[in-house]
Amino acid sequence: MALAIAPLLFLGACASAPEWADPTGWLDDSEPVPENQTVVVPEGQEESFPNLASVPDEAPEASSKEERERLAKELTADRDSANYSTEPLRSSIRRTASAEPAVAGATEQIAVIYFDSASADLDSEDLEVLRQVFLIHQAEGGVLKVQGHASGKTGAVSAQDRERINLEMSARRADSVAQALRNFGVAPAAILVEALSDSKPVYEESTANGEAWNRRAEIFLELQSSKR
Repeated sequence: MALAIAPLLFLGACASAPEWADPTGWLDDSEPVPENQTVVVPEGQEESFPNLASVPDEAPEASSKEERERLAKELTADRDSANYSTEPLRSSIRRTASAEPAVAGATEQIAVIYFDSASADLDSEDLEVLRQVFLIHQAEGGVLKVQGHASGKTGAVSAQDRERINLEMSARRADSVAQALRNFGVAPAAILVEALSDSKPVYEESTANGEAWNRRAEIFLELQSSKR
């Protein structure tokens, strides 16, 4: 008799036990269905939640053949008109000595020199750009400001080493440009050099092209008074 009563007592105890202790529900892996659940939508974000009542019962009609052909032509045109290039960056002069000079007291960027990775070397094209910078300065006077820059990526080094390496590299690039200008005949007193490390990137460095654009030296001309 005792053995027959024991299961009944056990089941009776289960009825008053918490849900997690009820063995009859251990094998039920279905999600509980909430009752009268209310979703609170933050003010101003009502449109971010879809209105299920507005969902159509049937799928929308497929676009016409003419519409698909029109879209295909537009995509092809976009692809063909895109300007992709694997050519290396080239240093450039922003204006020539014969162009309209800057206003006295103004500062104007007149050239930019690009460098290879971990390099401060100048090639023949760079020197030609710097020769034109010399001619502009010879005609207009003023002060040439050379700012050296570095890309942000330096490999697996500490933050402190990265800052030091990039600062040194930007200084080498600015010094390389300044020395070339002195060789062309610009007076040392007319050249100011500044190393900016990687503090002023012009492009995001998620790609190699972005890094290349940031490895540069920019040359500015500041006129104290016009010579024309």
